[in-house]
Amino acid sequence: MSSGARRASTQLESMKGNDLLICQRRLEYLGQRLQDLAVEIGDGQGAVWFKQNLWFLNKPAEFIDDVLFGVGKICNHLSSYLHFKKQKIHTNFPLTTFVGILYDISDTLSIARDILLQHPEEKLSVKQSQIELFWKDCTPFLFIFEEKKCSFLRSEQVPTFLYALMDLVPTTIQVGLGLYCSSEPRFRGLDCFMETCLRLSKVLVDQGEFLTLADKMEPVLIPFLRQWVLYALEVLQNGVKTRMTRTESKENSNDNNQERQRPKTWSASSHEDQDDSEEYKTNSDSDAEKCLGPIKVYHSSRVRATCLPSRWLKVARTRMVCCPNELRKHCLEEAGLKENQKLVSNIYLATGPQHSSCKGIKLHCPLIKKYEDLSLRLFVKVKKGDVWRTAQTKWEQLYDKGQFLTFEEEFVEGFMAVEEIPMVVKEIGPKGGRLSTEYDKRIEAEIPNGVKRDISTVKMMIQPVDRPREQLYRESCPDVFHCIKSTSNAVEIDGAPSERDIAIKIPFDILKDSHTKILVLKYTNDHIEVRDASSLERGDGNLYTIPSRNGGTVLATVDPDVYGQNTSDSDIKREMEVILGKKQLCKLLIFVELQHDKLDFDNCVFQIVCAEKYRVDEVIKEKSKSGLVEIPKSQSSDRLLKQADDIKLEMKGSIQMDDDIPKEAYTLTYLEGSDNYLRFPVKLLDRNGRITFVLRHGKDDSILHTFFCPIATILELMSNTRPKSSSSRDSEASEGHDEVFLVDQDESELQRSLTEISISSSTESASQSSGQSVNQRDVENEAALKILARNSIVLLAKQMSGEEGHLLGVVLGMKPERINQIYKMYRHSGSLANFYILYEWRGRRVHPDQASQLVSGLQDIDRADLATIVTNVLKKNRTLSSTDFETENPKRKARR
Repeated sequence: MSSGARRASTQLESMKGNDLLICQRRLEYLGQRLQDLAVEIGDGQGAVWFKQNLWFLNKPAEFIDDVLFGVGKICNHLSSYLHFKKQKIHTNFPLTTFVGILYDISDTLSIARDILLQHPEEKLSVKQSQIELFWKDCTPFLFIFEEKKCSFLRSEQVPTFLYALMDLVPTTIQVGLGLYCSSEPRFRGLDCFMETCLRLSKVLVDQGEFLTLADKMEPVLIPFLRQWVLYALEVLQNGVKTRMTRTESKENSNDNNQERQRPKTWSASSHEDQDDSEEYKTNSDSDAEKCLGPIKVYHSSRVRATCLPSRWLKVARTRMVCCPNELRKHCLEEAGLKENQKLVSNIYLATGPQHSSCKGIKLHCPLIKKYEDLSLRLFVKVKKGDVWRTAQTKWEQLYDKGQFLTFEEEFVEGFMAVEEIPMVVKEIGPKGGRLSTEYDKRIEAEIPNGVKRDISTVKMMIQPVDRPREQLYRESCPDVFHCIKSTSNAVEIDGAPSERDIAIKIPFDILKDSHTKILVLKYTNDHIEVRDASSLERGDGNLYTIPSRNGGTVLATVDPDVYGQNTSDSDIKREMEVILGKKQLCKLLIFVELQHDKLDFDNCVFQIVCAEKYRVDEVIKEKSKSGLVEIPKSQSSDRLLKQADDIKLEMKGSIQMDDDIPKEAYTLTYLEGSDNYLRFPVKLLDRNGRITFVLRHGKDDSILHTFFCPIATILELMSNTRPKSSSSRDSEASEGHDEVFLVDQDESELQRSLTEISISSSTESASQSSGQSVNQRDVENEAALKILARNSIVLLAKQMSGEEGHLLGVVLGMKPERINQIYKMYRHSGSLANFYILYEWRGRRVHPDQASQLVSGLQDIDRADLATIVTNVLKKNRTLSSTDFETENPKRKARR
């Protein structure tokens, strides 16, 4: 191992990361998702209620129990809201948003669980109430699948909901086990945890109508959850007996005193493999053992492990982390992949406690691409010491989590998934010969006789088309992939004699008509030649024979109308390389980290991110969960990159780089489908200056992307999205709990409480006065108040684009600075930003004259269609409804 790799490995061992800060940012993201849920339902009042009751997010988490306190409050708010709005969401339930929230809650809990397991010395804030409140607030949320609480789900939605439960419930139990195993047991709320497990066990034994239906649709669910609950109960029961025995002991030796004071921990030794199966045999559901659902090993990756709960702790303390950027080149060189082998997963390295025996534990290596069939060979390479060897694997697609390669090894230091494409090597003499593979025997390369060489070593490699990824690109980038309609598999020949042409046979099933033109694409590493179909010979079964020589050959169909209009060979080559999976179409993005604790105008942290074009929106969303903000207009143009390409960073301007960071650390090694980023701190020298980013290709130093921006823009991004400071959490914990409502409360009481918390509005008084005898002026005022009600504003906000909402705010008289702040705060949802623009303009006290201002503003921004709808609804003296917009101009809909 080189010195640089050894130094990077040492850095990897010492990396802990600021997990509490990540939890805080994820909680803030969850708060925004709750507001999205209310807006999607069409409940503006609910969105405001969520925003007001997320007071606990104003102060960053300092201890692990602060995180659990926040998770519990979010769970309580969501379960209370679902119970209160069950009639409204019965016909309009946004399942995708709701399930996404469940997964995000599970991810946040998994980070807290890992902190407890990896750092058992982590201190609490010594506030016992926060842990107890976590269990009291989280318990009703765990039982949203009980009778009469999941009536909003349709039968076809049940499986998707169950997949999320298979992550959420075990992760919550694992948090309780982590609290039990770590120090300060008297502050861990174990009594509340045991009550939660007892209630869960009762529900799982006495199955109601919903769980009976769930058991029929997903037979693995009930046994899977039952095993985790029984395991937790037995751990708690044994732990109580152990503590009682130690307390009654009267030995006063120093050794015994130290033993008594030592926190209760779990150690995985070699004899556990012999005892686990017998110890938990009576409490385990044998039917579920073979089909246990995969559990995440660590929150920063999608690696999962299948095992009995009694063996879970072995895997949980071993961190499976993504290979850091500085180690990627070294790992690829160490693995020694052949030319027909390709990495199809991230590179994962194991840190933390390792066990000499992991019998009964199967690791799931996630794949970065999807396979329609298993015609290609897939396998996992496992690292042991400095040697990477092949492990026996099995392809699986489980629980809607993606595709995995599962394997079982006794000791693992790292692993990666590899795809092997078909290749054959053969020695050909003067008499010629044929080359074919088992992948598709119709594909052949025939070398004629009569060549001058005695013996030639000829190699034929088949490059299959990556159909699923091609579909992703075509859907997300229709402007780029518009020329090639379809392609055949590519055939690459190397080492053949150059005196005579080789006859290559390629099957290509196409529907030939006047709108289809066949092209023959001949390519090498840096060159492509486009030929017409005049040299093709079509045989039986759409088998085409093409004369060729060394290099690659592929058949493609194009639209003759598109191909003849400003289409160059480079455009054809770009589409072909992406469709065949040889390169990926990527974008480079620049992010800045938010500063939640204290704004430092002299220092900031940037991230340079490289992502495939079809994943850009997903990457931005994931980065926002970690507290990163994309710098406006920082995205690069489309760039073609292949596996293990290097991207070098240069920075200029009124800044100073960290002298302790070596120059090599500013090079990013690109891996397909991975989290490709560079993170580095920068000192700002002049607030009125600017920063210039230059990204170069590592191969030839060609410029991939340049971007510059004023430092003032960076400071504005960091300051405008920073949460406001508030008083300490100690004084708010007791007050905040009085504002939170459990789902077991009476509905009328909950409604009364929600009304007291929500912003007082004239809408309710206007609706009460509708039955009274009023004059024409009062009727007009009442109609105006209804059109400005929260739910009406929500529906109106959905009909406008972000640009139109921004312009409407300016027309209505709002300050542009405040409009920009709102759109930066709610950048993930244009509808939510539009809603808060209108809500802030309307104010807490509604004035009837604002209705006419709204109509005039809609006309000024060229939305006469919306102005007409609002005017007609005003005349009918009612609130807006979704049916009012069904006749909207189709061109407007397409533009939005």
